[in-house]
Amino acid sequence: MKRNYMSLILVVLFLLLEGCGPGNPTAPVIPSGDQVATSVAATLSAQSQNNPSPGIQPTSPDINPTPTPIVPTQPPPPPPPPASVLRVAFVDSNRNLWSWQQGGTPKQLNNTGDAATPILSPDGQMIVFLRLTADYKASIWAINFDGSAERSLVSLQDFDALKQNPAAVGLDPADAQFITSISPTDIKFIPGTHTLSFMTYPQFEGPGYMPDNDVWFVNVDNGQRTQFLLPKTGGTMYYSPDGKQAAIVNSSSISLINVDGSNRRDNVLTYKFINTASEYAWYAEPSWAPGSNYLRVFIPPEDPWGTPGAPTALWQIPVDGTPAAQFSTILHYGLLPIGISPDLNRVAYLKTVGDPTQNIRELRIANFDGSNDTVYATGESVQFMVWSPDSTRFVFRGPAAGDNLSLGQVGAGGTPLSDTGYAQNVQWVDANQFLFFSKTPGALELRLGTVGQSSTLVASLPGTPDLGKASFTSVK
Repeated sequence: MKRNYMSLILVVLFLLLEGCGPGNPTAPVIPSGDQVATSVAATLSAQSQNNPSPGIQPTSPDINPTPTPIVPTQPPPPPPPPASVLRVAFVDSNRNLWSWQQGGTPKQLNNTGDAATPILSPDGQMIVFLRLTADYKASIWAINFDGSAERSLVSLQDFDALKQNPAAVGLDPADAQFITSISPTDIKFIPGTHTLSFMTYPQFEGPGYMPDNDVWFVNVDNGQRTQFLLPKTGGTMYYSPDGKQAAIVNSSSISLINVDGSNRRDNVLTYKFINTASEYAWYAEPSWAPGSNYLRVFIPPEDPWGTPGAPTALWQIPVDGTPAAQFSTILHYGLLPIGISPDLNRVAYLKTVGDPTQNIRELRIANFDGSNDTVYATGESVQFMVWSPDSTRFVFRGPAAGDNLSLGQVGAGGTPLSDTGYAQNVQWVDANQFLFFSKTPGALELRLGTVGQSSTLVASLPGTPDLGKASFTSVK
């Protein structure tokens, strides 16, 4: 699930063409008021490291704003792209930021000891990352891949301004006394751009995760910030591969919108609030078709821990605003991960078998329409991880994998994923290469694996090995 307190960051793969210019840094054009009256609360001025802005001051959510269009300067067209090359950004166990390009050596970019969650721009030219205080208050920063031009995008003061105005993030002012800070979540680049998207959530003195369901855009080139969707009108964003549309997900529905704010299609799929047996709300995780022309998603039963046999439904969502259509159902276990393959043709899921007290699970692979449903592995610790980009292989935890993971293939048996005996946090680079963390005595290694070959060392990360602090991302 995505809504949890794990500090270990899941990373996202993108395609990189090295040598491209600054890409398309244009922030999406904000629509006029008669297009989407609630799409924009405020356009905010840029901020530099030495001259922080006075704070984010969005329009009150109960007022229909009159948005101010953003007309950024268009960059010159990029040169013809050369052959692709792998670029990686990572944070070591001391929380310092590094970069590495295949064929080179790792380069330390800062030594502030507070970096987390690196995110590479789609063209690999920039790295966005968080800086965390000792009490986990977050600010958003950016730096060029070569280490130049480190700069603040959204400061602690900006987030503190939202804390001082709870209504601006859709909270009851009576809750303000329990909020320690406002923090960013769901941080990602819109494909093909230098526009960063994020949502906010309040951190409380006690447990609880209540995202504000707002959406902010930041032009990483010039620092200009815009509140794209007001609190409670947005949610977790899933951008189409062509960067033109987004699915807006909350705890009971999926809607669609163009990234310029036009053509909002509300509630193309609705579902009942899912019992997570915890303090967070379940949000659906739709997957876009490679051609950006539809989405597919799974929706569990209202009480996934209840009576055995309640099915999880598999849906297809058109982009023309017509309602979603149910494709098939599966008998999935609880809320453990379900993997829809990148081509959207297959689904990997877990099903309980035998005596429930023994917690024996089957890893099953099926076509999305429910056909060819077969058992791939069985055991107490079996768990699905991630598909390869070409949808033919997948990473999973086998019944006796220990600290290593297994590499599965449709129509073939599983094999150990790595040659090190330890592999965690796997991220595919392409159909044959993947990055992963491996532990050795006194060190945490970032390694590049190739299917059927020995892995190679990218970096031995300084500091006490700690997967909770180290993280990485890559594009090629």
